[in-house]
This record gives sequence, C-alpha cells and structure tokens, in this order.
Amino acid sequence: MTLIDTPAIATGADFVERAKSIAHIIEAEAETSERETDVTDIAAEAMKEQGLFWMFVPRHYGGGQVDIVTGLEVIEEVSRADGSTGWVLMATSIGTRNSAFFLPKEGADDLFAGPTKAITAGYAAPLGTAVEVEGGVFGGAKRLQFASGSKFTTHLACTMRVLNEDGTPKMLDEKTPDIRAYIAPKDEIEMLGNWDVMGLVGTGSYDYALPERFLPEKYTLRSNFWTDPALPVVGSELNRGTIGFAGHIGVVLGLMKRALEEVANIVPGKKRQGYDTTVDKNQVFLKDFATADAKYQAVRSYALAVLAEAEESAHSLGEVSGELTSRVKQVTTWVHEVGTEVVNFAALWGASQTIRNPSALGRVLRDMSVARNHLAADPIGLIQSAGPILTSWQRAQ
Repeated sequence: MTLIDTPAIATGADFVERAKSIAHIIEAEAETSERETDVTDIAAEAMKEQGLFWMFVPRHYGGGQVDIVTGLEVIEEVSRADGSTGWVLMATSIGTRNSAFFLPKEGADDLFAGPTKAITAGYAAPLGTAVEVEGGVFGGAKRLQFASGSKFTTHLACTMRVLNEDGTPKMLDEKTPDIRAYIAPKDEIEMLGNWDVMGLVGTGSYDYALPERFLPEKYTLRSNFWTDPALPVVGSELNRGTIGFAGHIGVVLGLMKRALEEVANIVPGKKRQGYDTTVDKNQVFLKDFATADAKYQAVRSYALAVLAEAEESAHSLGEVSGELTSRVKQVTTWVHEVGTEVVNFAALWGASQTIRNPSALGRVLRDMSVARNHLAADPIGLIQSAGPILTSWQRAQ
C-alpha cells in the first residue's frame, strides 16, 4: 500500500495562514484542474506540504487535530481560491480524520503512526454487499460513486451492506442494518470514470469499484461509527454523520467570498446603458452589494458559532443536545440557500465577465450550482431541524 510522506506538523500550527499562503498556487492551477477534471499535482503537492490533508488527524499520529471551526476556515480559504480544490480538501481531510480516529487501532496505526500517512476519501452510501467471515468480511461493490480527490488519495472508502447467508440484510437491531466501510488501498480499486459535469469539475469525483475479496476487520469502520453516541468523544467530534455534512459549509463560504471579491473588482469604472453613473456608484448595485455582504457575514457567523458551541458541548458534556444537532443541520442547509443568492447576485452584476471563459466568477457560479444539489443542501434539512428549534422558542408552561 502507498502512503504519503508528510511534513512535521507543529502543535498549534496556524492552518488558516497555511491555507492563505498557498492560495495563489491553487488559483493559478484552477483552470487546469477544471480542464483535467481533477486537482493538479501542483495544487495537491502544495496542500500536502502544508499538512492540510491531515489537519484533523489526532496529534498522537502527527496531525493537527484542529477544531471544527478552524477546519472550516481552512476549507473556506482553499475554496475561495478554487471551489473544486476546496471540495476535495473537505472530502479528503474529513475522510482521513474518520479513518485516523475510528478504525480499529491496528489499522489506524498502519495508516498513520509512521512518517508516511494515508489520505482517505470515498462515498458513504452502502452500494456494495458483503458476508461476515472470520477476521472481517468478504465482499465488494460493482459501482461506487463520488471518489473526490481520487487522483492522489491513497485509500477509498467502500461502504457495503452485510448480508446473512440467505441473502437477507444482517441487522444489528430491529431498525439498524449492519453496514461496514472498508478503507481500501488504491491498488485494490478499479476506477470507472464517469465525471462529466457542469460544476465542481476539478474534483475528480469518478465512479469506482471494489472487486470481491476478503476485507480485514482492522481496515473496516462498523455501522455504529456513524451514529453510536457511546463511542468516545475525540478530536473534532460531533455526530459522525453531522461533521461530514457540516464540512460543506466551508466550501460554500469560500464560494461566496470569491464571488463578492470578483464582483467588487469588476464593477469599478464599468458603465451600462441607461445608467447615469458607473456601476460601482449605482444606488441599486450598492444596496444589493451591501445586502449580499450582510448575508455572507451573517450566515458565516451563525454557522461557525453553532459548530463551536456543538463541539464544546461534545467535549464538556459528552453529548450534543437535540437543539444544537438540529441547528447544525439547519445552518448546513441554510448556508447553501444563502450561498446561491449571493453568488447569483455577483454573477448578475458581473455581466459578460461572468460568462466569458476563462472566468473565475463563472466557475464559482457553476460550482455553486452543483454544490447546491448535494444531499447536504436538500431543503428537507430545514423541515427535519425545525422541531427542536421551535421548542427552544416556546415558553415553559
């Protein structure tokens, strides 16, 4: 198995400043990444050299073990430079974190204890099947999806449903199916292509397959990894499923930030037919810009505050309340709605500079359109989160 040489990551390293220090490299590579449908070697190497892929990995493995707010700020800065690269960092840094914290110790040691470390990613949907055998499971998957960052990850998660001998689903209890995620070395994976999209083009989110084989327990995450509240609270820890969804917040914040930056630098001196002044002095534009900026600042502050409170609760109380869990879901959904509004505003006022390639603003518009279609942004998230939030506003009887 191939691991990655990693730089020494000093305790307390300022990962946000590290991200900012390589933003110019990522910006310069963005068009090539989109053309090649994957993050370029140059951009990936810059992130490796700054240790960004391992920022969530626990310190005892040489990682940064950053808190969730810091991690999202890093993802925001990389996404501001290029949405696809930020998306890949989001997927791989969180996937790598999960492997480091929650694989059985023997497997985690293999991947992270030495001077070379794994980068893991992959999709959580259980599209494969397996049967339990001594020491692990035997199984595979004919087609898995969304291997973001697959060009330079060392391992991909292959999630599968465990079946009984008669082919029925193996259950942990009446409601919970037995689902395992095998962290497969890339040399066991067959890449299937199939990434021809309109936005987030440079993420390399290809389909992939795992031919049937023995999958050892030490490289397998079990079903309760996602949901079991009894699992220890470690590192940047909320609910195991929640943090994966919350990571998308950083990408959308970065896209909003770049959109505002681009339009602010497009409009000075620009004239439009029928306007009695340049666009940057037009009253309608100024009101719209101030509104868009307020939307970005407000949703960013709320998102980071909620996640900081949730993580503090996890560490101090060993749990996250129903209201806080709902607020994380609420703001994860809401940031995508606000992001769409802010990016659309910038694209409109960017006029022809939005649509003429190459255009950073045009790329942001395409990336936001695709990000908005992710499961993390489904409007049902607001419905699902509403109950506990509504209760929090009601007076005690």
